[in-house]
Amino acid sequence: MAALTQVLRASRDDTRIPLARTAWAEHRKQQRAALEAASPDLKTGPAKLIVKSVGETALPPGGPGGHADDRLTVWRDNLSRDPWVEECVNILGDMAK
Repeated sequence: MAALTQVLRASRDDTRIPLARTAWAEHRKQQRAALEAASPDLKTGPAKLIVKSVGETALPPGGPGGHADDRLTVWRDNLSRDPWVEECVNILGDMAK
């Protein structure tokens, strides 16, 4: 997260943007590459949180296209690996002390 914050801060502070279309496109391409390199991979990281829904009910089988609807499972998996949610939980834990 620190590397990503540093890249975002540098991007925010970089107020000079080329006006020529090709130069602007190259500048934007470099910014996106730096952001992608600094962003954590949420799909392969370890699950650090346990996510449980309040008042959890089972989703009916046969979602769109006749396939099982696993949106809740995908949401839980993504949320359990999200470093920003983990940091928020840590901050709330510090505040509770």
